[in-house]
Amino acid sequence: MNKIFKYTVLKYRPSSVLDEQVNVGILFIFFEDSKVVFSFPKSLARLSALYSDVDLPDIKRYLAAFQSRANKLSSKNLFVAATGDNLIEKKFLIADANSFFFSDFKVGVYDIVEETVAHFKSQYFAYYGDLLETGRKDDDYLVRKFIKGVSQIDKSPFYKKNVPISNGRVTAKFDIAWQNGTTNYAKALSFDYVEPQTIQRKAVQWFGEMVQLNINNSNLDNKRFDFWLGEPSNRQLFREYDKAVDILESIPQNKRIIKEKDLNSYIEEAIETSKPLELDFFA
Repeated sequence: MNKIFKYTVLKYRPSSVLDEQVNVGILFIFFEDSKVVFSFPKSLARLSALYSDVDLPDIKRYLAAFQSRANKLSSKNLFVAATGDNLIEKKFLIADANSFFFSDFKVGVYDIVEETVAHFKSQYFAYYGDLLETGRKDDDYLVRKFIKGVSQIDKSPFYKKNVPISNGRVTAKFDIAWQNGTTNYAKALSFDYVEPQTIQRKAVQWFGEMVQLNINNSNLDNKRFDFWLGEPSNRQLFREYDKAVDILESIPQNKRIIKEKDLNSYIEEAIETSKPLELDFFA
């Protein structure tokens, strides 16, 4: 006989500016089995691919805490309290975790708890598997290529890693910063994905962040933004990749678009022209 359960989806909002939301967990209440279950994807690599500034260890810490709380509600005879209207507010909201929020509860019917959880995971978390499992050239691949190039002649101290820029309303984090007359902020953007939507979304995200960064920001003089692009392994996605390049070309700031085939020349230029860092620029 089918039994009643309730569920709510935990969403993560990586940027309040873009107001995008990503499913990262599901909370179930199985009344007749007296169980509270919280489930989340085993791998969150998709998040870091879509949103380069995301703090995966921090997110995993929150998700593990949610799962632990659900387990305690089931194992310590606290299930009756879990059925109350204020379950989320009392047990699953964290004061400093304002990027997380739960959807409204929905009601369904189930037969076996494990099968129900597995079914909903396949529905809500399927897109976490759309990255190439092997051989993918990700953002880090491009950064490592640059670091390896400049390190060969011992100029690595001329480059600073993980440099944020903020205007008070949005913060963008760049992989490398270096100086040669201008202060150059470099961001690696690999588009080596399986799904065309992922390529478009990543380009739109960075276009949006740069547009927002340009608002009320008088501190962009003498700065240049360099975007290192990795192309898809699947040639059928080149059209989407070209569209992504067009989107990035529309960024309003002083910028350079460096495709992977041109990255070696860019590295040579950096080696030949880079100057010792003036750290005040990155305070």
